[in-house]
Amino acid sequence: MNAVKTVLVTLLAGVLSIAIAVLGERWLGEEGPPRADRVAAGGLLDGLPPLQWTDVTGRPLASADWVGEPVILHFWATWCPVCREQLGVIAEARRRHRDAPLRVVGIAIDRRADLERFLAERPLDYPVVLGDPDAIVLARRLGNHLEGLPFLVLFDRDGRRVFARLGPLAVEELDEQLGRLPAGDAAGARRSAG
Repeated sequence: MNAVKTVLVTLLAGVLSIAIAVLGERWLGEEGPPRADRVAAGGLLDGLPPLQWTDVTGRPLASADWVGEPVILHFWATWCPVCREQLGVIAEARRRHRDAPLRVVGIAIDRRADLERFLAERPLDYPVVLGDPDAIVLARRLGNHLEGLPFLVLFDRDGRRVFARLGPLAVEELDEQLGRLPAGDAAGARRSAG
């Protein structure tokens, strides 16, 4: 009996090691881990930094264009079940706040082919960029010290980071955070509309 337990525990440890290695490779890609000097040099960000990306459709995105709008940056991956559930939470929050400005940008920590296949099957109504090691550094500087997924950051219309959450987020929690935004932001317009 002890020999069977030993084999099972060894097998389980091996499977877990392989799973961690595969997920780590998907998370970090071929570029390797983010350099500590980039993280240390920047420190924690309290506001939306100047960003310039190209989304997966080839359209340029710049955070300078989002001035005056609340912004959600959503770090996620197609291989992450909780991330995929959170896409529904964001869609519902956008539906509830459709009469108010609310910019959402998805940052997929993924492989291009996997992301394109996912978006072909399940299109999103907001831009998605393919994350790279610098996106992981950005998430860390925005408060994701564990570098896990999903990670959502909310900025008010002045670009101040007002909320960050690593892990699952219910639509009611996101609604509560949007409701705390000053009048003129997403929830303020919703309150005045009804």
